[in-house]
Amino acid sequence: MANPCEKCPIVEKVACCCNSNPETGASKNIPIKGTCGMKGKRKLKILACDNLGTDGYCEIYEKRPEICKIKFCEKISQWA
Repeated sequence: MANPCEKCPIVEKVACCCNSNPETGASKNIPIKGTCGMKGKRKLKILACDNLGTDGYCEIYEKRPEICKIKFCEKISQWA
């Protein structure tokens, strides 16, 4: 099964749906690319679901919780 969320930028994922594990509430810091205008080589990190990989993909997508499967995303049609 293809992951329809693959085209969604990691920052969008965290803002809309993947900010914490819906079953446990667990989250972790994930480094993201870019500096958002900051000077220097400081790496940015965002707080995200503990199942979201640093590549922005769900590490358990095929076995993700039911709540994740039924989550409505209005942006999916933009990337389909």
